[in-house]
Amino acid sequence: MELRQANVGLAGLWYNPKNLVTDPAALGFLKLQTGAGKNLVPRPVFSSFVTEYTAALPADAGRVEITPTAYWPQHKAITINGQPAKSSTASTVDLADGANKLEIAVTSEKGTVRTYTVVLTKAAGSN
Repeated sequence: MELRQANVGLAGLWYNPKNLVTDPAALGFLKLQTGAGKNLVPRPVFSSFVTEYTAALPADAGRVEITPTAYWPQHKAITINGQPAKSSTASTVDLADGANKLEIAVTSEKGTVRTYTVVLTKAAGSN
């Protein structure tokens, strides 16, 4: 699989030069927000083909809202750290200081699974 990144102005866009088809067990979008509603930008920029991300959080972020959206509506299930979640619906996860690993797994209707890992690093300090 080949993905290329094109920098257009301030945006980094991913494109697929070989027109690859996204796996049925895939996310189409992943939204991360602090409990206060501040959007978090994962690195690299989200793509259905990339499965590992990082993001930094301020010390006062006690929780994060994760909204996974399935790429295909026929998906069978989504879990966040093993807990059931719904596509396009926010789930809240409490955070500890330091690295917080989140695993978002998407299961297709045929049973294949793709797991996206997000490591959120919270600065040390008060909740």
